[in-house]
Amino acid sequence: MKWQVHWSTRAESELAAIWLNAAEREAITVASAKIEKQLQINAAEAGESRMEDVRVLCCLPLIVWLVVFPKSRAAMVIHVRVALKRRR
Repeated sequence: MKWQVHWSTRAESELAAIWLNAAEREAITVASAKIEKQLQINAAEAGESRMEDVRVLCCLPLIVWLVVFPKSRAAMVIHVRVALKRRR
């Protein structure tokens, strides 16, 4: 059974702004689709835990924070940002 994945209004706005400002829009589109698919498979195991029901998932170039609701098999993406490039 798939997990239901929802995006908060804030997360949707952040993703839209990231996409509009991206030099590589296709990379943003691909990453967001991969995130959606991973969360649908099992949001409770995706990424790393941060607090009780909060997780962070990295799918470069994006990082998302989400809240999981295991009993209802649902997840809410609450924040999205672009991963910062490390200086060498």
